Amino acid sequence: MNVKAIINNVSCFVLIMKISLIRINLIFILLVLFIPNLASGETNTERSQHIEKLKNELNKSSRDTKNKKYKEGDDLLLIGKYKEAIDYFNKLIKLNHKDAEAYLGRARAYKEIGDYQNALKDFNQSINLNLRNEKAYYYRSVLYVHIKESLKAISDISKAIDLSNDPKDKKAWLWLRGSEYEDLGEYQKAIIDLDKCIELDKEYPDDLGWSADAYAERGSVFFRLGNYQQAIKEFDKAIELKPEEFGVYSDRGLAYDDAGDPQRAIIDYDKAFELAEKYERELRDLWEKQGWGHYQRTPNKNIYVIFIRRGAAYNKIGDIKRAVADFTNAIDYDPINPSAYFMRGFTYYYSNGDKGKGIEDMKIAARLGDIAAQNMLREKGIKW
Repeated sequence: MNVKAIINNVSCFVLIMKISLIRINLIFILLVLFIPNLASGETNTERSQHIEKLKNELNKSSRDTKNKKYKEGDDLLLIGKYKEAIDYFNKLIKLNHKDAEAYLGRARAYKEIGDYQNALKDFNQSINLNLRNEKAYYYRSVLYVHIKESLKAISDISKAIDLSNDPKDKKAWLWLRGSEYEDLGEYQKAIIDLDKCIELDKEYPDDLGWSADAYAERGSVFFRLGNYQQAIKEFDKAIELKPEEFGVYSDRGLAYDDAGDPQRAIIDYDKAFELAEKYERELRDLWEKQGWGHYQRTPNKNIYVIFIRRGAAYNKIGDIKRAVADFTNAIDYDPINPSAYFMRGFTYYYSNGDKGKGIEDMKIAARLGDIAAQNMLREKGIKW
């Protein structure tokens, strides 16, 4: 078995997940643009990635609606009281069963509690009652993204773009559609949408920084195409525009790693960790200042991915001790994710010479569903 090939494959896997670090953060911010959902299922550090945007949005109305009757429901969504929001919108629907906005509000609340069936039903009803509400198409597209229905998501995003006259919305939605095209492997369409996002951002600039996000996503596209040097250039542009976006440093680090420069990759991973800690501190301070209750740091998938990436880079340069430490830290962040067990087990078995520990980690990874670990153990005749 080729150790370097396995390490490279796992490195590539870490970026080519359904949603990259940048995409996780931006899908969250796409929601913040319209209703800042501070108590969503996203982890604390993911929210903190756009801390300044959150601060700005807190001072705005919770929805750009002319009718104040929806404000109470929107406020409940804002603070994460989803069941109460459902009750509120139920009352509005009882008063008027053709209230498209009430169905939309209830759909968003259902989505946040994981009731996707009722969320989709309400999104459909809201759209049926008002075929020209671009926000309804947008919110339904986010649900489709979440349940991995990319073609349906793209269809809804396209309708939202066609209906919208707001450049801010169009920039966000062009980015989102571009990222979905990327996931479908339609890279040329992805680049076209991301370029349109950049051009629109130049024509109608604001403080949300969509050009940086589009350059970062272009970097992801070129990475998938195997053009690591161009990917690095795109990430450079994103970092120039948004120097504190820790996900971009992590993605650029992976591009350096796959371009054959793991030492340079580690520098970027270290910077990503430094910025992630800064965001965490800022979020904690904001949380306490706003009086949202006790702040509790939660395990974070972004940090997990960076540990895996840096551990793989350390393995490549022969620093096995630090590689094992990073994989162990990743396990501490997410003890039910098999990837770190597989990587640590592989490192123990092939690089550290401790086959016993390697097999034990591989067994855990196999039990958690890691196919590579299962195949490896099966080849050796070991049950897990």
